[in-house]
Amino acid sequence: MTTILLVDDDESILRVVSKYFEKAGIRTLEASCGRDALSLMRQASVDLVVLDIMLPDSDGLELCERIRREGATPVIMLTARGDVDEKINAFRKGADDYVVKPFDPNELVARAQAVLKRVKEAEMLQPELHPGGVREFDELVIDRDRYSVTLGGFLVKLTKKEYMLLDFFASNPNKVLSRSRIVEAVWGVDFEGGERVVDITVDRLRKSLKSEKPQSWRIKSLRGVGYMFEVDK
Repeated sequence: MTTILLVDDDESILRVVSKYFEKAGIRTLEASCGRDALSLMRQASVDLVVLDIMLPDSDGLELCERIRREGATPVIMLTARGDVDEKINAFRKGADDYVVKPFDPNELVARAQAVLKRVKEAEMLQPELHPGGVREFDELVIDRDRYSVTLGGFLVKLTKKEYMLLDFFASNPNKVLSRSRIVEAVWGVDFEGGERVVDITVDRLRKSLKSEKPQSWRIKSLRGVGYMFEVDK
C-alpha cells in the first residue's frame, strides 16, 4: 500500500488530511515536527512526504533539502504564503510540488497522486532512459548501472531529478533542448509545476558540478530557448 508521511504541527490539519488520504486508499503516517518526521522515515518505507514549511523545531525548506539529498522520496511543500519567491525557493530545495494554505484536501490528494504517478512512470522508463554503461566527459563520470556521478574521482550527491536531468543532457550532447522538452523528459508530460522548475534544477546541478579545473563540457543557457550540454569536440 502507498504510504504518505504528513508533517505539520497543526493536529487538526493532520487529522482531516489523513481521513481524505485514507479514503483514497493511501496509508498515512503523521509527525508534528522535523525530528519525528526523520525518525519515521528511518523506520518505515515512505512513498511521499507532505511537509509544512513552518515547523516548531526546524525549517521545512531545509528539511526538504535534507530529505531529497538523502534519498529519492518526493516532497510536496505546504505553506501559508503563496508568493513567487517562496515557491521558487521550495523548488530549489528539491520540492516536487507546492500547495498554499488554506487548501481543499481533495486537491492535495489529487496533487499527491499526480506526483506519485510521475515517479512511477519515471521508474518504468528508467531502463529506456538509462540503458546502462558509463559516460565520461573529462573528469565527469556518469555510471548508469550504479546511478552514480563522480567528478574528479569524488562522488557527487544529486537528487533523483538532478541525476535524471544530467543524464538527459549527457544523452544529448551539443543539442539545443527547450525547457518544454526537458520537462517532458525529466518530470513527465502531466507535470503542472511550470518550466521555471528547469531553471531552478539546472542552477542546483551547476552548483553540484562546480569544478575549479577547466572542463571540456558545460551546461550552456540559450536565452529564450533552453539549454545545451556543450562538449568540446
